[in-house]
Amino acid sequence: FFELLKKQPKMTECRIVQEAFVPVVKLIFDGIDIDLLFARLALKEIPDNFDLREDMLLKNLDPRLVRSLNGCRATDEILRPVPNIDNFRLALRSIKLWAKSKLSFGWYLLGFLLILGFSSIHCFFSVFRAWNLLQLFGLLWRCVLGYAGGQDVSAP
Repeated sequence: FFELLKKQPKMTECRIVQEAFVPVVKLIFDGIDIDLLFARLALKEIPDNFDLREDMLLKNLDPRLVRSLNGCRATDEILRPVPNIDNFRLALRSIKLWAKSKLSFGWYLLGFLLILGFSSIHCFFSVFRAWNLLQLFGLLWRCVLGYAGGQDVSAP
């Protein structure tokens, strides 16, 4: 496969990254940088109804190949509930182009930390909203009354 890629007329660079977390071929094709993930499956041919979600595909595979397939499987799971995939992809590409033009990718770590913070705040307020505060105040009131009166506060 790699040798076939190298022979393409518009291919200017093609190399295998051995030390990568997943098998990857880095190439420049017609001036476009591409990182091509790779996974070799134990299939003679790929059927028309091929589905990456089948767990049988992962059986007896090297962990690096499983990680490579899991990237595609995760992407498929993200796209499944999206009603219009073409619009979704266009929106993502537009956001990426805008972020590159604003050099926002240089702040990747800061953005990641902000997302974690916002997620934590969202989780807190989701729990707080669902929490029955009257029950909490009732428990506190019983504790105060029980402590003042010398009663067992665990009794209802």
